[in-house]
This record gives sequence, C-alpha cells and structure tokens, in this order.
Amino acid sequence: MEKGALRERVLLIVQERGAVTATEVWQDIRQHHPLSLNTVQTVLNRLVQDRILTRDVSRRPSRYRLNPADEVQRRQAHKTALELSTQVGPAGLTHFVESLETLNPELVQRLERLLAARRQDQT
Repeated sequence: MEKGALRERVLLIVQERGAVTATEVWQDIRQHHPLSLNTVQTVLNRLVQDRILTRDVSRRPSRYRLNPADEVQRRQAHKTALELSTQVGPAGLTHFVESLETLNPELVQRLERLLAARRQDQT
C-alpha cells in the first residue's frame, strides 16, 4: 500500500469512527493490507503533526480524532456535495470534476485515490 493511500485510508477510518486508538485503526487496515502497528502509529502521529488529527493522551491508550477545524471542513464539504447532487445532478458533477482538473489536478488525483480506497474496502 502506497504512503498516500495509507494516509487516506487512515483518515477515512477516523472520519467514519470518530475517536479511535492506533490499534483499532490497525485492525481495520490489516484486514486488507499486511501492515505493522508501528506503521499505522507513524501515520497517525504525522497526521497529528500536520494538525489534521488531535491525540487525546489523557487516557490510555491514546485516542485520535479529527481536528475540530477539520470537522468544520467536513461538514461544509457534505453540504456542498448535497447541494451539487440534489440541485445540478450528474452534469453538475461532470462540471465539478472538470473545474477541479483545471484549478488543481492534484485534487483530482487525490479524489481518485479516495474512491479507489473506498472501493477496495467494499470488496
């Protein structure tokens, strides 16, 4: 599993579950990919350093969760996705992706990795 894909998968798990331990994330990931707990802990710690996640060390084991500012972004993204899907439909989605490709092709690549990770988890 590539580093970027692992990072995306870890973020997906934290977003879906809320507060999680490194072991919980590792147990979820190892169902599909043979990785060490240490590798997952390293990714979690880097996400904390990047201020995407926070780590609660008041309890053992430590629990990781989305940074509250990131949670606000998630709610805004949900609202935007809802508006896009209900107000403009499939054509709007096509225009959205085309706009992303023009503005920031790296975001389209990240979107593709996120979708691939979700598809893989569903199998």
